[in-house]
Amino acid sequence: MVQGKDDREIADELGISSIALSQRRKAVVRKMGARSPKEAIKRAKRRGLTR
Repeated sequence: MVQGKDDREIADELGISSIALSQRRKAVVRKMGARSPKEAIKRAKRRGLTR
C-alpha cells in the first residue's frame, strides 16, 4: 500500500487472492486504530513501521 502498488500486484507478490488481501487490509486498518487505509499508512509511517 505504501509503495503505491495496486491490489493485484500486492496480492500476486503475497501469493494470495485479491479478496484475501482486502480482508487483511481491513484487519490492519482496524488494528492500527485507523478509519481508512490512508490513515493507517500515515500512522505506520509515524511509528516507523514502513520501509
